[in-house]
Amino acid sequence: MTNLPLSLSLPLSLSLSLSLSKGLHHSTFVGCARASGDKVSIKEHHLKHYPNPHRDQRFNGDDGESIVVREVLFLARLSKHAIATNTFPQLKEMFVTDESIFLITNYVDPFRLTHFIDIQKTSKAMSTYVTSNDNKVKKLHSYDVKRIALSLFQAIAFAHEQQIILRDLSPQNIMIRRNGNDPTLPGAAASIDVMIVDLSLAVNEGSLQVLSDHPLFDWNMVPYLSPEALLGHPYGTAMDMWTMGVLLYVMLSGGLLPFEEDEQGRDDHVLVSNITGAQFVFYGELFNDVDMEAKSLIKSCLRLDSKDRITAKQVLKLKQSWLTEKEKENKSFKG
Repeated sequence: MTNLPLSLSLPLSLSLSLSLSKGLHHSTFVGCARASGDKVSIKEHHLKHYPNPHRDQRFNGDDGESIVVREVLFLARLSKHAIATNTFPQLKEMFVTDESIFLITNYVDPFRLTHFIDIQKTSKAMSTYVTSNDNKVKKLHSYDVKRIALSLFQAIAFAHEQQIILRDLSPQNIMIRRNGNDPTLPGAAASIDVMIVDLSLAVNEGSLQVLSDHPLFDWNMVPYLSPEALLGHPYGTAMDMWTMGVLLYVMLSGGLLPFEEDEQGRDDHVLVSNITGAQFVFYGELFNDVDMEAKSLIKSCLRLDSKDRITAKQVLKLKQSWLTEKEKENKSFKG
């Protein structure tokens, strides 16, 4: 978390209480509605840092204003359903200055999935696995993984019904709130709230935009990208299902990315080759205890041909799904 800026042109109805992050293209803050005292989340888009599409034709007319307007339209479309209300920010207000556009939404806890995994790795309540190098790896409780994944599949299914491709479901864009402890499952939360917070990269289905040409494209997104999106080929909603396969693999393994092999650091050539060939394995030390149905779901999401991937709607219709199975008291940490 960063220091508060010296000046921020907020309307009189809002006050600023905390700066959460500051990036090149946008920053996030916690604010307060003066009249009600309710917390709100504030996202500031820095327009001057977006590219000028008139100077760089790669961006297909995508300047800061058009990106923000598209995000606002998507938030408005997704706010009409109860599922979306719980998994996407609810836009309350938008205002513009000469250099920025501010989006005011309901308050979202600033606890990213990446942090959640890191914290769980050091939790004494988590199960411990020993790798071939005798290094201890701690993993999320499988019941927590199920509830996070189920919420994401529900949100994705609704977005896809609205013909929206989210395109960026990487862990830093997924916020988690862990509520209490489950008395029957040591290490599991009593309940978990999940929120997908950034729709800056979302597009309508049928978009021909090459993702790597988007002003907000970041190489850190690559481990979560589908082969067709990475190669600049036509893509659809199935690219989000590929990302869900990666997320499931990461959560069930304790933080391991399925397509990275270099333990000393990222080897970009190997990474791209593995993704475009859908080459991954379930390492025994980390997946021996993971349920076969969970591994099957990951495989169904990580199919090379996008037409062969399972859809979010199909996942939710699976009978006796691993996702909805409640684990029994004192049951081992089995995925």
